[in-house]
Amino acid sequence: MPPVSITPEELLRITGDDPFVRLGARLGLDGAWRGEDAVAFLSVGGEEYTGRLAVLGPPEAAAALLAAIELPDGTETTVPRGTPLPAPLRFERAGHWDFRSTLTPPPLQPHEERGEWLGEESHPELIELLKEANPGTSVWPGEAAAARWAGVRDEHGRIVACLADTSGPAGSPAHLSAIGAHPDVRGLGYGPSVTAWATRALLAEGRPAVTLGLWASNDVARRMYDRLGFADDRPFTSGPLVRDAR
Repeated sequence: MPPVSITPEELLRITGDDPFVRLGARLGLDGAWRGEDAVAFLSVGGEEYTGRLAVLGPPEAAAALLAAIELPDGTETTVPRGTPLPAPLRFERAGHWDFRSTLTPPPLQPHEERGEWLGEESHPELIELLKEANPGTSVWPGEAAAARWAGVRDEHGRIVACLADTSGPAGSPAHLSAIGAHPDVRGLGYGPSVTAWATRALLAEGRPAVTLGLWASNDVARRMYDRLGFADDRPFTSGPLVRDAR
């Protein structure tokens, strides 16, 4: 069937108020469509976490809907992992990742009592921590994408684990980014503790869900999020989509 334009409200209804869709739609949509067993939406301005265009559904159905949507070359696109891109479409480069979410507070972690929101005065220390803990992070202290930063300190007062709260407007799902623990303390529970503390705090503030993403190859992080109760919601592939010359 040809794609049918739908409203943001229809998109949320079709997808069951899905946290991934709510995250992508939090600043508004430039378009949304449904096809045969698949939906797609175009986030305003290019959403960091879902891509400019996101397509959901079984891989074959997602491919059929994607083929029917005309977008400029280079559009940042997210599709279900394993989607067979219809010729002449291809990813200029692609990353495989998993979207995860939780609706409930996690189990209590050993260092959670040391969790706190950090002020701007902590940014220099956070930058040095991230250089060691997560140098490939998508957001750094001082950047507008982060509303605030959380950290956990060791017994000497040093920040040894951190994350960024990159959530959107109140009422939308929260999103965690830049999660990392210093190599000196890995395996001691500091990474799970900062993640659990922030998740608990955000849910207590009224967020309907807390979400995050991880690279598909990061088995250590996957096990940690399993323990914290984050559901393995969606495996994705993302990247700039281009059309080969015919």
